[in-house]
Amino acid sequence: MAISEFSIPFRYKTNKSNPFVWLLSHTLHHWAVFLAALIGAIGNAALASIPAVQFGVVFTNLTSGAPDRNVFIRAALLITYSQVIRGLFQLMRNFGFEITAQKIERDVRDEFYISLLGKSLTFHSRQRVGDLMARATNDVRQINLMMNPGANLIFDSLVGTVVPIVAIASTASEDLLCRMYEAGADGIDFDTTAAGGDAEFYAVLTGLERLKEKYPKIQAEVGMAGEFILGFHGEIQYHGQRLAGMYPHKQAEMVAEAGGDIFGAVVNTNTKKSFPWNIARALTMCKYCGEVSPIPVHANVGMGV
Repeated sequence: MAISEFSIPFRYKTNKSNPFVWLLSHTLHHWAVFLAALIGAIGNAALASIPAVQFGVVFTNLTSGAPDRNVFIRAALLITYSQVIRGLFQLMRNFGFEITAQKIERDVRDEFYISLLGKSLTFHSRQRVGDLMARATNDVRQINLMMNPGANLIFDSLVGTVVPIVAIASTASEDLLCRMYEAGADGIDFDTTAAGGDAEFYAVLTGLERLKEKYPKIQAEVGMAGEFILGFHGEIQYHGQRLAGMYPHKQAEMVAEAGGDIFGAVVNTNTKKSFPWNIARALTMCKYCGEVSPIPVHANVGMGV
């Protein structure tokens, strides 16, 4: 049992059973501000899908044969109002996470100081002052950064993945592609594919397969977001092939198997390496991808990709 010179109670009780529960107990103490941040993140993601949905409504109206002017006006007003409100939700999200992070940093530092006050003189004589100062400044500051931008970006990315999926499921996205083809579109370009990892790559492959079954003559290009498929799920397979970890040469084979006509290989640039090093690496990967790919390869190589 720890022996203290004296004990000073903290303002509220925290659970120190493990780091996550301890941080959660600090966060829940400021539940109102944290809840506002969560509502802001969800509202921001939900309203981000409205322009895409309204563009689909406008396109359907245009290709109906008898366009209705009121549909255009209604769509424009919905997009304008929704994006203004979305800006307020973004402000609420960022404000909520920042205030929560600042309050948690303050409370954790207070808790640390109170703990130091309760320690014996023997404890303090065994510690280096610089170490204790580093704990009270740099280490506690990292908790602030973990909440914002850390938790802010993670939760926003999570919601930003779930909400569009729900929005897509609630609209006839496949029907929209079909209408575009029937209206005279030469082809479909799936851009920055697999930016969300193996699940997104699987969604594009299966969607492309269904599209080609209905319209075999439609041209489809699948351009990747990166040279490597991130395994956010890890075990997702397409026709028996595990998607996580695939490099361009295997990605091209999957796109061709799904019915793609052109594959956009990506080779990421390493800015810490020289220009000749990046060129040599890009040529090596693209050359092999072109050799094994059963469809044409349009390489994307540059700054970033």
